[in-house]
Amino acid sequence: MSTARPFSERYWDEVETWSRDRIAEHQLAKLRQQLTYVYGASGFYRRQWDDLGFTPGDLRSLEDLRHLPLVAKADYVATLEESPPWGSALAAPLRDVRRVHFSSGTTSSPTPVCWTESDLDRWADVYARAAYSQGTRDTDVFQCLFTYSWFVGGLGFTSGYGRVGTTVVPGGAAETERQIETIFRYGTTAVAGTPSFMVHIADTADALGRPLRESAVRSVTVGGEPGGAVPATRARIEELWGAKCFDGYGSLEFQPIAWECEEQAGGHLPEDFAYAEVLDADSRQPVPDGSPGVLVLTHLDKKATPLVRWWTGDVVVRDASPCACGRARRGGLARGMRESALPALGVDLGRDRKDRRRRERVRRAWASVSGAPGPRRSSGHPRRHLRGLRHAHGSGRPRCRLQPPRCCVPLP
Repeated sequence: MSTARPFSERYWDEVETWSRDRIAEHQLAKLRQQLTYVYGASGFYRRQWDDLGFTPGDLRSLEDLRHLPLVAKADYVATLEESPPWGSALAAPLRDVRRVHFSSGTTSSPTPVCWTESDLDRWADVYARAAYSQGTRDTDVFQCLFTYSWFVGGLGFTSGYGRVGTTVVPGGAAETERQIETIFRYGTTAVAGTPSFMVHIADTADALGRPLRESAVRSVTVGGEPGGAVPATRARIEELWGAKCFDGYGSLEFQPIAWECEEQAGGHLPEDFAYAEVLDADSRQPVPDGSPGVLVLTHLDKKATPLVRWWTGDVVVRDASPCACGRARRGGLARGMRESALPALGVDLGRDRKDRRRRERVRRAWASVSGAPGPRRSSGHPRRHLRGLRHAHGSGRPRCRLQPPRCCVPLP
C-alpha cells in the first residue's frame, strides 16, 4: 500500500485550494474527456445518447449536461439483465477490472460495481483526502471497525488511511472485546465504523471498566447508517469516546461522496472526482443553494463503471458558505432524508403510519444510538431492535434489516 506525499501540512491535494472558477474550468474539461470515453466504451450510454441525437462534442458548458437523461438504479439493473453478468454499462475490458463490490440486494439481486487499477488508486486517494482533512497523519494508528464482508466502505477506509501512512488495523465489526483490547494495547488513535457499533463498543468498554474516553483515540469517523450528522448522536459518541466524531457519506456507486473536515461544519464534496447537481424531485430542475433537492452525480474520471447523471435518491442541501478550513464550499453538502420516505435506521415510517407498535420499536432502536428520549436497552448490539422490521427501500423482505440506508434523519 503506497504512501503519497501531501500537498501541504493542512491539505492533502492542491485541488482543495482551488478557486470556484478553477474548479468549474476543471470540471468542464474533465466532463468533455469523460463523456467522450463513456460514449466510446459503454454500449448502454452510447445507445441512450444516440437516441437523443447527442454527441460528446455537444457539451459546451456545464449546463449542457442537463440535456442528458437521468440514470437511476433500475436503469443500471436493466443493463445487467440485458448483458449478464456484468451489464452493458461496463466501460472497461474485464481483463482491466481489478475489483468488484456488490449492492446489498435489497431491491434486486446484488448488483456489481467495478473498479480498474486507476479507479482503485483514485478511490484510495480521495479517502486519504478525507482522512487528512480530519487531522489524521502518518503517526496515527487507525483501526477500521467497518465490516469487510461485502460492504464496500471497509476497504475504502483501509486503502485511504494506508495511503496517508497510518498504521492500519483492519479490525472489522465483530469480536467487540478484542477490538477494545487492541485499541488500548496498540494505542489506536483513529477509528471508523457505523454509529451504532461505535455506541455498542463504547458501552461494552464501559461495562468492562475500560472506558474508551481514557484511550488514545481522538478521531471517530462514522458512516454506513444514520447518526453522524445528527447532533444528539454525535454528542453521545463524542462523550463516550472522548474524541471528535466526523460524519462521512458515500454509496456503492460513488466512493466517497462527502465528508466533514476538522471544523465539523458539513460535508465536503470532492468536486474534481464527481460533478454534483441538486434537483427538485418533481420538476428535475436545479434548486438554489440552500434549498433541499435530490443529489445527482456524474463521475469525472472513473473507467470501469462510470455513471453519468446518477439519481442517488438522497435529499441534500448544498451549502455555499465558506468553511473555516479554507476549502471551497459550493460542494458542501448537508444530508437530509431519502426521497419520498422518512426512514430511521432503515425502516420506512412514511408508508405504514397505522402500525404504532412498529413505530415504537423503531423509536427504541433510534434511542439506543442517538440518545433520543424513549426506552433503551443497555446491553446487546443496538441493531437487534430492528429484527423483523421492513427495510425502507426493500420489497418487504427483512434480509437487509442490518444494513440501513446511508442518508437518514431521526424521528421527530
